[in-house]
Amino acid sequence: MKRGLNSTVLAAVAIVAAQPHLHAYIDPGSTSMMLQGIIGGVAAVLVMTRHYWARAIGRIRRAAGRPADRSAANAEHRPADMPTTHHPGA
Repeated sequence: MKRGLNSTVLAAVAIVAAQPHLHAYIDPGSTSMMLQGIIGGVAAVLVMTRHYWARAIGRIRRAAGRPADRSAANAEHRPADMPTTHHPGA
């Protein structure tokens, strides 16, 4: 299967490369689509970096004996009569 795919891709590249003049352009819709894909990819990388960074910091803090996040540390200092969550309409 992989061998057939490689030969198909090679044939497509050879056909395109053999053309003396290609009259093609990228219209504004294609450009904005490519730009949207690039921005989405950058955003995905940033979100994943933030996720794994938080996990790494959490592990380091747990190993050092400190709370993993600030909300756990602030829970100890919360007054007893202060609700922990807010439920609208409850």
